[in-house]
Amino acid sequence: EVPSQLALPKSLRQSSHGKTPTFVFITSQASEEFFKEIYEIGSCDYLSTPLSSFAVKAKFEQLGGLLNSNQQLQNVLEIFRQSEQKKRESFLENALDAVVGMTQEGFISDWTSQAEKIFGWKKNEVIGKRLSEVLIPEKYRNAHEKGMTHFLKTGSGPILNTRIEIT
Repeated sequence: EVPSQLALPKSLRQSSHGKTPTFVFITSQASEEFFKEIYEIGSCDYLSTPLSSFAVKAKFEQLGGLLNSNQQLQNVLEIFRQSEQKKRESFLENALDAVVGMTQEGFISDWTSQAEKIFGWKKNEVIGKRLSEVLIPEKYRNAHEKGMTHFLKTGSGPILNTRIEIT
């Protein structure tokens, strides 16, 4: 059995991890059904035979323009992401309370200057360490770990959005 012309692009699209690959088909087929199918799997254009060198050159110049526009869009999105990150960091750094971020695995991922003042450790001393080992007194660590497991399963917990003081 001869594999479909669309087997490779379909395979590439499925393995592209959410990114839409760009295809330009060069084909001798000219049915409406075929063109519909190539657009459905992500083709941005097609060329059918017989080919003229002008048509090939024009299509690939268009594709280059599309790719350049896509890169420009990616650059703008990255600038926006960085701006949002700076706003977030500024907001957290100017908070009057300590802000400590933690990964789902329980490791410290954020540590503000107020956290440094309140808890006495510099950011570079605690990032990547287990929150329970740094901030939770030993007698409460088991309860904390159980609470984290419960939260990850259910999305709820008894002390969420509550100010607590542990000694």
